[in-house]
Amino acid sequence: MKSADLRGVEESKIDCARKHFESISGDALKFDIVSSYAELNELLTK
Repeated sequence: MKSADLRGVEESKIDCARKHFESISGDALKFDIVSSYAELNELLTK
């Protein structure tokens, strides 16, 4: 599998996860993508 193809597959998985968590939790759960612990911590402390 080429790396460009993998990126497309990963984007599809992320989109599916967003839709899944939205459908099962409404506004009770926030799904987001972070690239570092600091970014995660910032989102959690808002």
